Amino acid sequence: MFFQLDKKMDIYSGLDLGLRNFSAHVGFRYFFTEVLGVFTEAGIPIASYKTNSVGFDKLNNQFAFNVGASFNL
Repeated sequence: MFFQLDKKMDIYSGLDLGLRNFSAHVGFRYFFTEVLGVFTEAGIPIASYKTNSVGFDKLNNQFAFNVGASFNL
């Protein structure tokens, strides 16, 4: 293992393919129990499909930060 973390902790990364952009994210999860945990995630756009966006289309090509609940089924 690269990082020596507790079994309750998890670091992950991934790619996102949306209808209006292509992006990457990195996140961290912590489980309080075997089933319930929390996560935080940050993502950045890599490429947008519309280069001359105006109005609300610009919102699809910004830095994103997410916090939420995580369930281990």
